[in-house]
Amino acid sequence: MAVLKIHDDETDSWIMVRTGAVSDEEETIHLDIDDFIKMINDIATLSSSLTSLKTQSDNNKITITNHAESKDNPHATTKAQVGLANVDNVQQASKSEFEAHTGSTNNPHGVTKSQVGLSNVDNTKQATKIDFDNHISNTDIHWTKEQRDELVAKLANLEARLAVLEQPDQPESGDTAPPTT
Repeated sequence: MAVLKIHDDETDSWIMVRTGAVSDEEETIHLDIDDFIKMINDIATLSSSLTSLKTQSDNNKITITNHAESKDNPHATTKAQVGLANVDNVQQASKSEFEAHTGSTNNPHGVTKSQVGLSNVDNTKQATKIDFDNHISNTDIHWTKEQRDELVAKLANLEARLAVLEQPDQPESGDTAPPTT
């Protein structure tokens, strides 16, 4: 504990002020009243200065935070300064625009068949899978293997008969032809 003894020159008297907790040891400090008032004023000035410094520190934190979160290029940094000098300044498509474009099947770029190596291909509509399958299974226009084999056999028989008919007239065995005169 400290005991302050403050002397008042006008009254030529001492004022004792005890500070801190009571202890066995006391330290006595002798002050003149003017020195004491100056010390009180200095403490008030320091307190005011500390308040001002705290306010300034809080304001600086806000300024630094705002600056760090700023996305509007506060230092006017160029793309060359960050290694992007060769990148074109073009607007990029959003994800939904990109997906709509890549999902488009109406030829958004006007690509021609010659540009993709199909210049010699006729523009003929192809049958759908269903139409193709229906055509293949149509028995009115397509014959089964058994039907083809039967037709081949009939044609072979017909050819054999025609071959006989195309030969010159010869008497059949056992028949004698009358002599011609």
